[in-house]
Amino acid sequence: MWYNGFMTDLTWRKAKVKGSSPTVALLCISVVLLFFLVYGVLWRYCIPVDFVNCYYPATREILVGGNPYDVQGVFNPPWAFWVMVPLGLLPLRIAQTLHVLLAFGVVAYVCHKLGLGLASTVVVITSVSMLNTLANGQIDWLVLLGAVVPPMWGIPLLLIKPQLGIGVVVFYVIRAYKEKALVKTLWPTAVLSLAGLVYGLWPLRMMSAAGVTDVPSAFPWMIATGIFLLWAMKKKEDGLLVGPLVGPHVNPSSYIGGWIVLAKANVLLTVAASVATWVAVIVMAGG
Repeated sequence: MWYNGFMTDLTWRKAKVKGSSPTVALLCISVVLLFFLVYGVLWRYCIPVDFVNCYYPATREILVGGNPYDVQGVFNPPWAFWVMVPLGLLPLRIAQTLHVLLAFGVVAYVCHKLGLGLASTVVVITSVSMLNTLANGQIDWLVLLGAVVPPMWGIPLLLIKPQLGIGVVVFYVIRAYKEKALVKTLWPTAVLSLAGLVYGLWPLRMMSAAGVTDVPSAFPWMIATGIFLLWAMKKKEDGLLVGPLVGPHVNPSSYIGGWIVLAKANVLLTVAASVATWVAVIVMAGG
């Protein structure tokens, strides 16, 4: 009973707080502020290499009429850079700051839309995967947004990083097929894909990322598990578990979808898993 009451008080939809909720909310805010402090230290001493060396210069290439794939290390679909054009118009440091704020804001928004409570959301945005997203300047937050917008626009976002979003794409396509709405659902992706050919055969560039990974990949050993999860999933967010299992190109940020699914299912178990993960990361860093 106390667990159910605790979780109910932490929902975003609750208009009033009761009992110990202010204390819990204060604790959550403290954790987030601590996380910002930790990230501030990283900001001072670390360079978000993917944003600085890949996403930002690729977007700047587009703005001057160049080819984003002339930038080394760029593998994403071209619309990933079209979406980021507003950041490309800004000086790097300002764009970098806004990118961090967008990452926090969008991930929190996605958690809210998927029904996570306050405590669960805090666990997600303080996870190792979230820190990796921020510290390396990754755009997994943009992929997650695809899980909460209409499918016709969500699928292109999810395909920016298939190693995170492919499971939700499959969910949307199957549902569209059952509803006889495939054309309506897929035409934006088709148009964007064809428009991107102005930069050459970009799908080949995307496929060349296979095997480029920052952490050991479960591919191909977990493909059967990924297929089973696709068959068993009942909600679109369940698809966020699939990508890291079936994709040959993964990094720590690819698992942020898994943190969302786990946090929604059991916040206490997720807290324990997050603490254990952080301990492992600190031990390995110290070693």
